[in-house]
Amino acid sequence: MKYIRLYTRNRDGIKYPEELAYSVHMSAGDGVTMEPLNKNYGILFPEAAVADDNTIIPKTVMNPTVTKKDGAYIIFARDTKDDTILYTWITFNFVDFEGPFVKSPDDIKDLLRNSTDTVEISDEEYSLIKTVWMPRTVKVEKTRFKFPLAEGFADPQVFRWGGKWYFIATNDINHNIGLYVREADSVDCLFTDRHSTSVILDYDEANGFIQCFWAPEFHVIGGRLYILFAVSGKEWRVVCHYMRLREGGDIMNPRDWERPVKMFDCPGITLDMTHFTANNADYVVWSERYRIGTPLDSGSMLYIAKIDPEEPSKLLSEPVLLSRPLYGWENQSHTINNEGPYPLILGNRIYLAYSGGAAAGYSYVVGYLTADVDADLLDPKSWRKTPAPVLSSYATDKEQGPGHCSFFTENGDIYVSYHAERPGEDGRRNTAIRKVYINELGFPLLNVIEEEAEN
Repeated sequence: MKYIRLYTRNRDGIKYPEELAYSVHMSAGDGVTMEPLNKNYGILFPEAAVADDNTIIPKTVMNPTVTKKDGAYIIFARDTKDDTILYTWITFNFVDFEGPFVKSPDDIKDLLRNSTDTVEISDEEYSLIKTVWMPRTVKVEKTRFKFPLAEGFADPQVFRWGGKWYFIATNDINHNIGLYVREADSVDCLFTDRHSTSVILDYDEANGFIQCFWAPEFHVIGGRLYILFAVSGKEWRVVCHYMRLREGGDIMNPRDWERPVKMFDCPGITLDMTHFTANNADYVVWSERYRIGTPLDSGSMLYIAKIDPEEPSKLLSEPVLLSRPLYGWENQSHTINNEGPYPLILGNRIYLAYSGGAAAGYSYVVGYLTADVDADLLDPKSWRKTPAPVLSSYATDKEQGPGHCSFFTENGDIYVSYHAERPGEDGRRNTAIRKVYINELGFPLLNVIEEEAEN
C-alpha cells in the first residue's frame, strides 16, 4: 500500500523563509519509508490578498490535512495568522489541483473531522506522482554546457538567424551599459573565444539611453527582426523599447539597426518584454510595476496585449493583467516579483515561463503560466499557474537562484538558457544552459539533472 503525507517545514533563513516553509509539502511511500516530493520544496501555496491600496498581503499556512470524498482528495490548511480562515484544494491525482479556495472551518467541519495528515493512494496514483514530483536524473556521456558559460551576463538568450548563432544578455560586467551581441557558427562557439562581439546600441545621452540596458531579446515579428529591451534615461525609470533591423541588414552592424522606439508609457516602470504568435495573432507580455521602493509598492506584475506586427508599439487590445506574485515562492524575502516571461509552444500548449523571487539572489525561481493556443489569450481565466516553481535552487547544488530564462531549439532538442549564481556569490549572475526534457505527460521539465557516466 502507498500513502501521501502532508506537512510544513521549519524556516531556514534566506534559503527557506517562512513564505516557503509555511506551505503544503508532501511525501509519498509505504507509510514507513516516505520520500519528500518536489525535493522537499512546497507544492501548494495560499494566494496572497490584494489590499485596497493595490499592495499585496502575503499569506502562509499550517497544519495541512487531507480527506477523500467521492473519489476526490480534499486538502486543508489553516491560515497561520487567522485560524478562522481555511484554504482548501481539490485533486484527483495529486498532480492537478483546483484552488486554493477560502473556507470557514465551521462550514466544512464534518470533512475536517475526518481529515488527517496521511491518506492512502493507489499504485497507479503513486506512479503518476513519482513521474511529476520526484527528482529525475539522466545519464549522459558528457555534460555539454558547464556552468558558468558567460560570467556576469544575466537574462540570456541564444538565437539563430541567417545560418549564424547569436547570444544577447543583460551585460552586468559592463554595468548594464549598451547592448552587446555575440555571433558564432555554433552555440558552443558562442561561449569560447571563437565568437565575435559587437555593441549594437551604446550609451547615448542625447537620446536618453543612459542606464539599465535590460533583458534584450531577439524576436521575429511580422517577418522582420526586432530586439525588445528596456532602458532608462538619466533619471531612473525603465521603459520597454524595440529596435528593428533594416531590410537585408547585418545584426552585428550598429548602423543597420533603426532607432529604438518606446513601446508605450505607463505611470510605473516596464521591462522584460517578450513576444509570441498564436492563431495568426501577435502578443507581447511584459512586467510592470508601480511605486517601487515605497510602502505602496505594487510588486511586479505580468501583462499581456495584442499588437500590430507591422507597428509593434501599436496595441490592438488593452493591456490585461495576467499574473501577480500571490504565491509564497513568487513573493519571498521581501521581493515581490513576476518578471522575465518567455514562451515555449509545444503542440497546442503554451508554456509561458516567468520568474519570481529576487533576480540576484538565492530565492529566484522559474514557474509556468500555461494555456491552450486556441484559447482566448487575453482572458486571464485561460491561463493556469503552476502551483510550485519548475526550476529553483533545489535543482542542483552547483547553482543558486536560477531564473529569467529563454528557449532555443537545436537539431530537434530544446534548451533553456537562464542566469544563476555560484553558491555563496549573491548578485553575481552568470549564464547557464541546460537541456529541456519532456516527461510522459508532455510537460517540459527544466530541473532534470544530467550525470556523466563513469568511463
